[in-house]
Amino acid sequence: MNNNENLNPKDSRRKRLKPRPGVIKPISLDLGRIIQIYLKESKGIDPSIGINRIPVLIIPVLFSFIRTLAVEIENQKEGHGKGTYKSKLLATLDINMSDEINKICGFYKINKELKKSANVLYQIRHEIIHPSPYIENYYPLPKYLQSISLNGILWEPPEPNFACNVLDFFSSHKLLKWGTLVILDIAQEILDSDIKHKHLNEIYYILLNELRLEG
Repeated sequence: MNNNENLNPKDSRRKRLKPRPGVIKPISLDLGRIIQIYLKESKGIDPSIGINRIPVLIIPVLFSFIRTLAVEIENQKEGHGKGTYKSKLLATLDINMSDEINKICGFYKINKELKKSANVLYQIRHEIIHPSPYIENYYPLPKYLQSISLNGILWEPPEPNFACNVLDFFSSHKLLKWGTLVILDIAQEILDSDIKHKHLNEIYYILLNELRLEG
């Protein structure tokens, strides 16, 4: 009897597709491509026609991207995934997951203005994940975020009595573009901190450049 007759085709496929030890596909690259798709799609929608929901879904992913990139680069610095997690940033993120963007900005010494923008974006991310169903002073947008609207980043109701909610204000392509640029500037600092493996990070730099051009 041929022993191959007893082999399960699914088991055989799993064996062939099983990653080799130490070989990891960077998650941040996948997240970056997802951001790129949403940037491209949202750019083509006329905001005067209606509310575009696409950017609302992707804003929290911007922070997933920057976190995974930082973890990947710090892990690379410490030994290419061999389990030698010595980076202070990794230890900090593992112990306490709250306020991650400030921890990342502090670790890479991000300038004050960029850090301030990142915090504003993080507040918007928080409002998207935990949206408030009630209004404040007869206006769906929280008062502390209303000043941002004046800069033309957020969506604006076309008329005073236009029916909308807090998520609608974050449906702007301009917000997604601005938020992406903020995150890309931080990503640039993260990559530049790994001088030793600059040749390995070329694929990251290519992604960052493509994302800048896409917006």
